Amino acid sequence: ILTSWNALTIDALVIAYRVFNDEKYLEMAVLNAQFLWDKIFINGQLYRNYKNEKATISAFLDDYAFLIQAYASLYQATFEEHWLEKADTLCQIVIEQFSDEATSMFFYTSSTALIARKHEIMDNVIPAANSAMANALFELGIILDKEEWKARAIKMLTNVHPEIAKYGSAYSNWAILLLNQVFNPHEVVLTGTDPIALRKELDTHYLPQKVTLGAQKESPLALLKGKATGQTKIYVCQQGACKLPVDTIAEAIKQFA
Repeated sequence: ILTSWNALTIDALVIAYRVFNDEKYLEMAVLNAQFLWDKIFINGQLYRNYKNEKATISAFLDDYAFLIQAYASLYQATFEEHWLEKADTLCQIVIEQFSDEATSMFFYTSSTALIARKHEIMDNVIPAANSAMANALFELGIILDKEEWKARAIKMLTNVHPEIAKYGSAYSNWAILLLNQVFNPHEVVLTGTDPIALRKELDTHYLPQKVTLGAQKESPLALLKGKATGQTKIYVCQQGACKLPVDTIAEAIKQFA
């Protein structure tokens, strides 16, 4: 079992669940995600491989980045905040152990590695570890209200920006982050007795540049504070500034303009 490939699969399963509204995809994603946390994240250390009931090989940056993204995706599908807590924990480890302070990029190996430390920058058949980490930091920076993470993501993008126009296919995942810099994604806050039902209705509309948050009751997340009062309310926000709440998804869609 490889952490990075399973993390990519979790993210794909969550996307399939939200597109097709088929619970079997979510069930598979949750089982996989919990398995990785229980078996491959041990004593504050993520591992790359699991075989014969044993986790081996210290994880590389792509293992962390893809798993962080998978947990962020699971939160936005389920609104279960323990997935965010896991993503936050992994982000903190990456920042502590993989950072290249001179460039704001991340090394592919941790500070405990005995081999040469290099950066993985160019996207290939799967996203580069740094582009995945930059996108994760930007998205989680929005959800967790961590401006320093968003700022670091922007700095990372700035480092590679001149190369995007020269060789677009090798920077496609970076280009997604660039799009989110030019056109700020919407933050959609769903509250009430059944925020999942609201999220499912929202997902019937093609709105790719959005981050979804939801709760039935009060939450410590900055964008949810004071909003989860038990009544069904939908808030459409950008950069933390929310428009007046509405009662239906149809009304919320109009606020995306």
